[in-house]
Amino acid sequence: MTGEAGHVPGPAVGAEAGLEVRPAVHADQRAVERTVLDAYGRWTAVIGMRPLPMDADYGRLIEDAQVFVVRPPASRGSASR
Repeated sequence: MTGEAGHVPGPAVGAEAGLEVRPAVHADQRAVERTVLDAYGRWTAVIGMRPLPMDADYGRLIEDAQVFVVRPPASRGSASR
């Protein structure tokens, strides 16, 4: 099944999938940095240097509204902001 101009719809993302996407706030910084470390940390040995996202200033990026976080619907009522 195709949509407009031959576009094949993919899986639902963002609000279509019931996910809450919002700008990160200062309270999210540690979780963002931990997520980046988990995602990129293993590559240091492989590429012989720290991947650039590991050295980003996430405090500044969050302040500049350049970082977003996603929360699945099940966690909306269980976590405080």
